[in-house]
Amino acid sequence: MLASLKTERERFDERRESFDRRLEQIRTGAEEDGIREVQFTLQALEAEQSKDMLLRMYDDKRIEDVVNIIQLCQSINEKRY
Repeated sequence: MLASLKTERERFDERRESFDRRLEQIRTGAEEDGIREVQFTLQALEAEQSKDMLLRMYDDKRIEDVVNIIQLCQSINEKRY
């Protein structure tokens, strides 16, 4: 009986870990898609509007998002040239 409980617990832990990994993959993908969407929006705006949007994000303590957007823009531009 104890061995059976231990086996079930191990299976449960494996499923939970698998679920957590998949959830993190989905979350990461959604964040990357959101950043790309913001990046495309920024490119469509005039330079002054893009700057204001990035500054608002920075002021809202979304510094990591601002850095990710800028890095994404840089990598896209590097691939073009």
